[in-house]
Amino acid sequence: TVLPAFYAVIGKDAVWFIFFLAVIILGSYHSYWTIPIPDNMPGAGRSHIGHSFLKLFKMDILGDANMMDLEGVDEEVQLNRDGASFVGFIDDGPESRLYHDAICILMFVLVSLVAILIMNV
Repeated sequence: TVLPAFYAVIGKDAVWFIFFLAVIILGSYHSYWTIPIPDNMPGAGRSHIGHSFLKLFKMDILGDANMMDLEGVDEEVQLNRDGASFVGFIDDGPESRLYHDAICILMFVLVSLVAILIMNV
């Protein structure tokens, strides 16, 4: 009972679809990687290529996109002590004036075309 599913996955149409999807993912990764976001630059102790690729893979395949994460903006934490308790909030940092428009366009195109259209074939 497993063999029909196995043959469907290794069939000619499935192999071409996976190849086409890999080309789309690599193209979207290249378009994101060319934007010089400081969070995606080489740093000590981590792979900048893997870090930025996982962001795009998550957006392309899963459709899970976080605008501030793609822009490399960190969250800001405000914590105040009010007597015996603490009052605080977490807010997104200021958006990037240099990359915000490019990330918006890239996210709209990739989420609508790749995550919605191609994943629902």
